[in-house]
Amino acid sequence: MVILRTKYLILNPDTVIEDGAVVIKDGKIRQAGPAARILKKNTGYLNLNRTVLMPGLINPHTHLEGPELYGGIRPAGARKLKPPQYFPAWAAKVIKIRLRLKPRDFIKTTKHGYEICLKNGITTVGDHTHIERTLKAHQSAPLRRILLEEVINLNSLTAEETAQLVKKNLRQVSSNNSLLRIGLAPHAPYSVSGHLYQALFKIARQMKIPLSTHLSELKEEVELLKKGKGPLLSFLKKIGRFSPFWYYPRLSPVEYLNKLGMLKPPTFLIHCNYLSQNDIKLLAQNGVSVVFCPKSQHYFGHKNHPFRQLLKNKVNVALGTDGLGSNDNLSILEEMRFIAQNYSGIRPAQLLKMGTVNAARALGLSKQIGLIKPGYEADLAAFPLNQNITSPKQVIPYLIKTCPPSIMTMVSGKIVYDRHNNNSLQ
Repeated sequence: MVILRTKYLILNPDTVIEDGAVVIKDGKIRQAGPAARILKKNTGYLNLNRTVLMPGLINPHTHLEGPELYGGIRPAGARKLKPPQYFPAWAAKVIKIRLRLKPRDFIKTTKHGYEICLKNGITTVGDHTHIERTLKAHQSAPLRRILLEEVINLNSLTAEETAQLVKKNLRQVSSNNSLLRIGLAPHAPYSVSGHLYQALFKIARQMKIPLSTHLSELKEEVELLKKGKGPLLSFLKKIGRFSPFWYYPRLSPVEYLNKLGMLKPPTFLIHCNYLSQNDIKLLAQNGVSVVFCPKSQHYFGHKNHPFRQLLKNKVNVALGTDGLGSNDNLSILEEMRFIAQNYSGIRPAQLLKMGTVNAARALGLSKQIGLIKPGYEADLAAFPLNQNITSPKQVIPYLIKTCPPSIMTMVSGKIVYDRHNNNSLQ
């Protein structure tokens, strides 16, 4: 049994306790609350002193594998790409650079991504990846992770063949590791046929695993699906990924997914930058989660994400970072800060909820992580108090404003990052 004592304890986005303690046993939280009450019945504890202890942050959407064009380590000779980037042009550059990368580069960048997450107090990652080339890096990672196998194929004639290949890739992942789960990530409506979408959704339902897809990310995507024309069509033909057997549905991306019968859990949606009122209504009616990636959205020059309207309509909105190809860090706190600086009317507690409780719900893990609560996994992050905080009300605004790096990150009751030792513990 381990007992942690901290200056401020965030049990959930609405409850911050001064001088709190958490009792951990067998990787789970057994007790949590005021230190005076907890320590009265227990002896011996680890004092974290002037820290904030909170539920580990959750990143349901990132791409840990390279290339890292915006921040971090970039492939040799790759030019740093500054925002705003026009997506089709950016994607063409990324494809070109990927062809230069060796298998070890994907392993290296994935491991590097995990290290960044640990230092930012992230304890769960939904990594959109290609399992066959990154599995080695995922197997040794100390975080809770969901590997969402990314799938691309617009040709409906080969949909079933692709689906079977995907199932084969998923079988490579051992089910013996409780921290490692699998999922599916059909890329987007302009890169995955309707038949393949439905085949993958069927697999997800059968295997009881999450499924995510990029949706309504681009104006060009909406134009292509509604009108069957535009620069995205030219781009797909140029890179050889358009299929003559694909027909545009004359619907918005959200309406299209709804028609396919996929606008429901375990599906969760990435980006949703361009939504109509009818789209928002459909999302609300079907209980689908949306992952908003604020800094990545800014990187591609998109404006005024509709997340406030989504929240108003009781849609579950979580925060993600996307990858280092469109972000300079993998920090959920920095995503919160970006929103606080660029959008009005959002409470700090709501932002924290988007990075913990809502993110857990998007991944189908809301009964396991996202809160400090008896019975939940002991996935925790401790951040230093570098300013004079005198009230619990100041704690969450302080974290969002300053985005301090974690001094300790714990997953399932095990310390996996300790800044004082400057290492990740596996």
